[in-house]
Parts: sequence; structure tokens; C-alpha cells
Amino acid sequence: TDLTSFGFSTFLGGSGSDFAWGLKLDVEDRPYVTGYTNSPNFPVADPIQGALGGPQDAFVSQLTAAGDGLDFSSYLGGSGSEGASNGITVLNPGNVFLTGGTGSTDYPLVDPFQGALGGTYDAYVTNISTPITVPADDCTDADGCNPTGGHQIILPEGYFAPPGATITQTAESTEDPRVDEFGRCDGTTPLSLYNGDLVIPGYLCGGEDGFTVLITETTGIDIREGTVLSIGFPEVFSADALECERPIVGSRQLQDVMVWQTTDKSDLYEGHAIEVTHDCGTSRSKTRGLSYFVVGMFIEFGLGPNPLPDVETQAFRNLLVQKAEALVAATEAAELVLKNGDLVKLSVKARDILGRLESGEYVEALNKIDIFLDFVDKAIFDTSVPFNHEGNMIMRAGNIKFILEVKVIPFTS
Repeated sequence: TDLTSFGFSTFLGGSGSDFAWGLKLDVEDRPYVTGYTNSPNFPVADPIQGALGGPQDAFVSQLTAAGDGLDFSSYLGGSGSEGASNGITVLNPGNVFLTGGTGSTDYPLVDPFQGALGGTYDAYVTNISTPITVPADDCTDADGCNPTGGHQIILPEGYFAPPGATITQTAESTEDPRVDEFGRCDGTTPLSLYNGDLVIPGYLCGGEDGFTVLITETTGIDIREGTVLSIGFPEVFSADALECERPIVGSRQLQDVMVWQTTDKSDLYEGHAIEVTHDCGTSRSKTRGLSYFVVGMFIEFGLGPNPLPDVETQAFRNLLVQKAEALVAATEAAELVLKNGDLVKLSVKARDILGRLESGEYVEALNKIDIFLDFVDKAIFDTSVPFNHEGNMIMRAGNIKFILEVKVIPFTS
């Protein structure tokens, strides 16, 4: 081995004292460095904690493979002092485990099994998912791209990403605090995450093993129908079609993928996020910008373990009316991105769908949904507006269509 020249060599630190105590490489040869710092200006990049929390904090930094920049760098600590973060393991790109010591009573915790400092100085174990940005055209290959390691995206065949388009992804798994010791929840209490950007409605609950959120942000490209996502090979699901078990009575109805997109906090029916569910992966999709793909949720109406068929079907009928009200609100919110004629026609069609569902005309409502979706495809949207109004309408209407076809019409005489 030639040790006569540098591959790279760089400083990493701020105006105070900085010490590195651990280093690991991921499979793509990116170095992950951890240690401690008292520098108020330690270099950060996309941090989970952007400022020094106390006299001395731990840090974790992910460098590029060439050592010429930072993909991720963050402080880690509370208002006390953190000693050396001297244990680091990189499970896969973007998924890091750290250990060290802390004297902070407010050390950042997520789902802890010990929620308070036990003595003067405790150990800590922390898992961090770091975002990785990849060129979107990498995701058009047969094997797709792997922004977070073990979590894959494959764009539809023949779908070419514009030059410079990128995809950034972070995967986070969590338990659902609404689920009781028997693995059920009440079916009415919503769950707010990410400062209210992601609001999961009450009728969707996490399983006993929790659920996973893929936080995906794109620039210059849509995530559209035919995109395939996977969480932990080989569990693959598609954004446009996936069969799933759907007994109308008995086991809860597993939802393979839901998609949320943040709004401008304008409160369109379901809190500060717009829910656009892909029940069993069947709805069409078209997302851009920041989206939350949620996996591992169940429909739970709070009806008990063995509800009667008519009772559960009625719960889906009631849900359809709520979703149609949300579709009306979503359509009327698009006034700034549609020509007046298109806006009026879509609003009339959305209200017609709502009226049919309220009066129990489910087959007629299904026909109206097809007409609505066809008109959305032909309408001209102003895509310079940050929020994806077209995708919002498509996914809401597609979700209503799915519930009608699978959960209501077959069980309605």
C-alpha cells in the first residue's frame, strides 16, 4: 500500500476546543466522525441540533467520501456537559448509533426506556438518521437509488429526471403512543408529528412494532404513479398498486403506504397537514417537494376486536363523507393555481361527489370520481406555486375511489 501521499486531510472544528474520539466508514466510504466540542461555531450541516447546548456537547459529522465537504454535522447535548462520544456504529448509510456520557438533565430523548438522568453523569445511546441527497437520475436505474441505505426508490421506467434534479430521504421508525398494551387504539385520537407538519388521523394507528416514516424531499422532479419504494429489503411496496389482505371483519386493515405533504398551515380539514392516503397502495400519486411516506399503519375505528360487518361498513361510509368534505376543501383551495373556469367545474364536481355520498348513492359517486379524475388530468395547474394542488386532488379522489370499490360497494345491497 502506498502511504506516501494523502487521500485527503482536513481540519474539523470551530474557535474552541474540538476532539474526535470515534470514526467509522459506511459502505460508500463516507467517514462518520464523533467526539466532543465546546466551540460555539462548530461546523454544522442539516443539523438535528444547530447550536451548542451547554458548556460542552458531543458532535457527529458525516463527511463526503472525498473529504471535501459535510453531508451532515450536528451538535448533540443538553444544557450540561457531554463527554466524549467515543462509540459509533454505522448500520448503513444514513443510520448511525452513538454512545457516550452526559451530565445534562435535558439531554435530547426520543422514546426512551429511561427518561431521566439517574445520577450526576449517565451514559447515553442515540440513533440518528442522517439525510443523504442523490441525483434523481440515479433512481431511474433498474436497481433504483439508495438515499438512506436499505431504503430504496425506483422511478418509473421511461421517466427521465431533468438535469440537476435531486432526492433526499431520511427514514425514521417510532412506536405509536396511542396504542395500548393490547395493540389497539381508540380510533379517534390524531397523532401530530414534526411540529404539526404530519398529522395522522385517529382512524390510522401503528402496529405493535410501531411504524416507519420515509421523509422524502425532491427538487426538480415529481414522485409519481409507478414509483417503487422499499423499506428494509425485500419488503417492497409501490405507490400505485399493491394487493393486500382486506377481510371486512376480523384482523385490522393494514395500510401499506400513506403519503402526506405539508401545507402552508392553512388547515385544510385534517390539521396542519393534508392526508393523502394510499390505502393498500392503490391510489395514484404525484408528489413534489417535502413528503412523508408512512408505512405500518392500520385502520382502527375503535369498534372492538370483532365488529359486525354492517357496523364496520358503516364506519367506512362515514369516513367517505369526511374524505369528500376534504376533497371539496382541497379543490376550493386551488383557486390561485387554476383558471376560473377549471376551478368552478372542479368545485362543482367535488360537491356533486360529496352529495352522492351523503345520500348513499355509492355507485353514482364512483362514476363521478372517475369524471373528476379525468378532468383533473386535463386541467392546467400553475406548478410555480410550492404546494402540489394537482397531486393533492388526485390522491384524495383516488383514495375515495379505493374505499368505494373495496370497502363499501361490495358490502352494500
